[in-house]
Amino acid sequence: EIRTYPVKIKGQALVLGIARDITARKLAEEALRESQRTLEAVVETAPTLIVLTDPQGRILLFNRACEELTGYKREEVVGKTIAELFLPPEWIPIVQKRFADPYAPEVRAPHENPWITKSGEERLIEWRCTVLPSPLDGRAYVLGTGLDITERKRVEEALPKSAICCVH
Repeated sequence: EIRTYPVKIKGQALVLGIARDITARKLAEEALRESQRTLEAVVETAPTLIVLTDPQGRILLFNRACEELTGYKREEVVGKTIAELFLPPEWIPIVQKRFADPYAPEVRAPHENPWITKSGEERLIEWRCTVLPSPLDGRAYVLGTGLDITERKRVEEALPKSAICCVH
């Protein structure tokens, strides 16, 4: 990197030049970009629902698995809250209470709640969340990963009803 500055020394106009080797910085920046591209590819191709919300609960990240499950495109959900888009009304206070203090242990505990898709179908999602504090201001962002367990729960509920027990 070279910077030049016009200067006058003893009435004579000169150009002062400062050179600095920025090779290490450029290599570090490229490594960071490559790491970010890799992480974005993992998030996008993961079969798991991945959602990142800001401290106000607004959606910042919504991966392809979320789009496929819900029928919403990320452009439709970014900036909106999970409560206004996906939760049945009776679940809104339950989820809001759970996330009132993002550092509370119950935020990180596995939990289940229904999501309503764009078509109106209800799906049961098992969530695992973690808090990501901002290094700039300490605000808490919540990263949630979820699995659609709707079919598994239906099978589990149907098994006791259809199981035949024989005693010899």
